[in-house]
Amino acid sequence: MSREEYVRSLTSERVCSAMARWMASITRHAHAIRAIQEHVHQGFDAEACGQYHGPAHWARVSQHALAVSRSLGIDPLVPYIFGLVHDSQRQDDGLDPEHGPRATAFVHERRDDLFGFLADAEIDALAEACDRHSDGETDGEPWVRVCFDADRLDLARVSIRPDPDYLCTEYARRPEVIAAAMAMSGCADDTFDEDLEPESELFRDGT
Repeated sequence: MSREEYVRSLTSERVCSAMARWMASITRHAHAIRAIQEHVHQGFDAEACGQYHGPAHWARVSQHALAVSRSLGIDPLVPYIFGLVHDSQRQDDGLDPEHGPRATAFVHERRDDLFGFLADAEIDALAEACDRHSDGETDGEPWVRVCFDADRLDLARVSIRPDPDYLCTEYARRPEVIAAAMAMSGCADDTFDEDLEPESELFRDGT
């Protein structure tokens, strides 16, 4: 069957069935994911960190994580959870270079209760992604690279167009994907100001 024939054969029922299978891990662990979400929301200092790095950002990163994971055909569970926790241990909304390591420590410290449903390899990938996500790096195993891209696709919220040079997957580098991500951040690409605001330099390589 050719690609064109395959696409024509995709009925809504087949698409829904395929999506249900792909999302099975998130659906299966929905209760545990909700517990993580509630915990990080309760402990987050919205006054200090909520403008750029709060729950609205987390939600967009998790949504980007689903799309980028799908493009690679990998389980979205780890990248989706990354969206919820990667900035949850911030102490301010600007340059906080230790927020990634603090998120990593949080994952390890709560390994048994909040993250006990994850396998060791999943914990390792989640911790690594949290630790390195704001360093501007683009290497790593697929789960980690998806996490990096999911976060960086939301850079328009701090007046930065996502730079393909700092994105890790072919999917995330597509102009239409970047434009759609910018729209999700509340910034239309065709009206985007090329000049960065002074504070935006803090987030050039990652967030």
